[in-house]
Amino acid sequence: MSFTDAIFVDFENIREIDLHLIQGKPVKVFIFVGKRHSTIPEDLLRSLTDSFPQVELIAAQCSGKNALDFILAYQIGVESVKNPQKIFHILSRDQGFDALVLHLEAQKISVTRHESFKAIPILGGIGAIIGKNRESVQESNQVTVKDSAQIPLRAIERIEDMRERFSRNLSRPRRKDTLFSHIHIRFGKKLSEIELQEIVDGLVNRRVIEIDSAGTVHYYCS
Repeated sequence: MSFTDAIFVDFENIREIDLHLIQGKPVKVFIFVGKRHSTIPEDLLRSLTDSFPQVELIAAQCSGKNALDFILAYQIGVESVKNPQKIFHILSRDQGFDALVLHLEAQKISVTRHESFKAIPILGGIGAIIGKNRESVQESNQVTVKDSAQIPLRAIERIEDMRERFSRNLSRPRRKDTLFSHIHIRFGKKLSEIELQEIVDGLVNRRVIEIDSAGTVHYYCS
């Protein structure tokens, strides 16, 4: 199986992961284990075995402040060089990783930090939920958008913010579900599904993006 997404788990920071969610999906999971957390719960070990070869354990050889973070950063760098078209996810509550996210975005690498395993779009996060519960932005090449005059001022400001970011090549998600997740995180995870849809509709209406029937996002901003 070829993998479209790679998840890097800071197990020292977040231990709530359900690896059964990756079964049958094109996902590779790297779990980084520190010296202080060398004992892994039996149920997780069983999940690791069931999910093989989609899971790789990487153990720190020494302990120390940020030791695991440096190893994770190195590994995501290695993987992004080998597979720059993949979508990368960092699972950690450590906001220090946001500097790494911004750096990789500047290199046109798609990467997002998450604080919940279930929130990752390909595993059924917000992007996937919206995709299931809302009419597709484009169905059979027919785009459904709101007229600009009907979009509230706040939404217009958010649309302009995203247009500016995309025009500067600050991370351009390649898939619809990842786009929704990217926008959701950009605005502090405080927007409703309706507000998220308004932003995407506005981007389509302004010909900043187009989303084809397969859910692939195309960009037209320079």
